[in-house]
Amino acid sequence: MPHPRTMNPEHQVGLPVLDVAVATVGTIESVYLDVHTDAPEWAAVTAGMVGGHAALVPLAVAFTAQDGVCVPYSTDLIASAPHHDPAGQQQRCAPAPRDSVSTW
Repeated sequence: MPHPRTMNPEHQVGLPVLDVAVATVGTIESVYLDVHTDAPEWAAVTAGMVGGHAALVPLAVAFTAQDGVCVPYSTDLIASAPHHDPAGQQQRCAPAPRDSVSTW
């Protein structure tokens, strides 16, 4: 499978997200694109394990595996990530919001 940042965002929605321990954390609810490159930058991940909200997870360090999209973060870190209620399947990520969560 290709790297998540080169995948068609429509193909990412619904994929499982696996944490650093290869445990399923949730599924990709929506994908946020960079406003300059149109590349997928962030995924909104939803599931009960992340508190029922959509946690924003960066795709820059993610990789794909047979079972879904893997991220090098623990479930606890993902659960504490910035979150929101996604309004659509594809969104554009403006520089200001992206900078506010750049500590990831």
